[in-house]
Amino acid sequence: MNHRRRTRANLGRLGAILALGALALVGITGCGSAVSVASATPTATLIPTAGLGPAGSTTPQSSGPGGAAVPTVPPAPSSVASASGKVVAIALGGDHSCALTGEGGVKCWGLNSFDELGNGSTSGISSTPVEVAGLASGVTAITAGQYSTCGLTSGGGVKCWGQNRNAQLGLGSRTESSTVGDVVGLATGVSAVAAGYEYACALTSGGNVKCWGALTLPALLGPSPTLKVTPFRIAGLPSGLSAIAAGLDTTCALTAKTGVACWGNGLNGQLGDGSWFGLYRTPVAVKGLVTGVTAIAAGDDDVCALTSGGGVKCWGQNQFGQLGIGSTANHNVPVGVVGLTSGITAIAVGFDHACALTSGGGVKCWGQNSAGQLGNGTNTNSSTPVDVTGLASGVAAIAASGYDTCAITTDGAVKCWGDNAYGQLGDGTNTNSSTPVAVAGQ
Repeated sequence: MNHRRRTRANLGRLGAILALGALALVGITGCGSAVSVASATPTATLIPTAGLGPAGSTTPQSSGPGGAAVPTVPPAPSSVASASGKVVAIALGGDHSCALTGEGGVKCWGLNSFDELGNGSTSGISSTPVEVAGLASGVTAITAGQYSTCGLTSGGGVKCWGQNRNAQLGLGSRTESSTVGDVVGLATGVSAVAAGYEYACALTSGGNVKCWGALTLPALLGPSPTLKVTPFRIAGLPSGLSAIAAGLDTTCALTAKTGVACWGNGLNGQLGDGSWFGLYRTPVAVKGLVTGVTAIAAGDDDVCALTSGGGVKCWGQNQFGQLGIGSTANHNVPVGVVGLTSGITAIAVGFDHACALTSGGGVKCWGQNSAGQLGNGTNTNSSTPVDVTGLASGVAAIAASGYDTCAITTDGAVKCWGDNAYGQLGDGTNTNSSTPVAVAGQ
């Protein structure tokens, strides 16, 4: 099945964005999350706000995935149990997944071609979690890109590991590294981090955004993307930003007035400003979302926002129904997801699917379902939200990226579903699952 091997050339992306309850961390869901998302404050794509993925990911506050899923990003999640040994955040990359433990350690599983699992190896896969070398403690948020992963430390610094061909690790070069490295110039002062396909961004404590890696769309700007081997500040953003979300090559931020601004590729309407063919190097305001947004999450070519009223709005590409509006028509301005006008506390976006966490602790997903990433026991796409089997309650956080989805339960366990070709579901097999399975040892 080729649904998994997407590349920049065919507009594939990772989603790392992660969502936890009312908050999300950027970084994780969602190539990928990563990602920021959540109503109150997420952490990328994972937690910082982002999830693992493309990304990941929901609410920022100070990512991650990824991906994650996607709220704003606070330095540490407050809605998930932090007891010893329990998982407090997750981030999903293209074909790998990571978890943040209550002790501040990081464990990863799945594909490891570029040491995205962080265990010093660059070959093989692991279908069960392995510890990231040197990160047994001191991490407050995580986010994952296509083949890379980053963590936010308790001191406000950023560390990354995995593939570095486009300088997405921020180490000052494009040299591959099999060990965790410090992002240049970001030893302190960071409140959230979000990883996109082959780039990453950090939200500083002063409310500024700095990004590094491959930051332009090669199909439009030549054979190789513009590279930034060290972080640089994004101009044109208002001060006081509270969350960020990173997608394939579109990035969004949540403003102090709880509005949304996006920049990058807008070919499928994912900038949300009413245009179709824009490629903006400076941020543009998303129409109709000048206030009242608590979390954001970016996917392949689509973006979703969580409103202060608990509703979900999405915009961009809709080939597989990933906007959740009951049709497959693209939209260049935000539209409401069917049936989700209230009662949602976090969101996460993957390649071409999205999920929401309800106030009752249940999970609903919509969009592409080729690998069972919607979790309803089928492989049928859905342009409206469907209930994830067995997760009607008891969930504290979600993350989406690629073609898989994960959830943290209120007791700190992790369950995942969808694509498992490289063991990214963490259940000790490489068999896809259209219903949630438990991650081994978590």
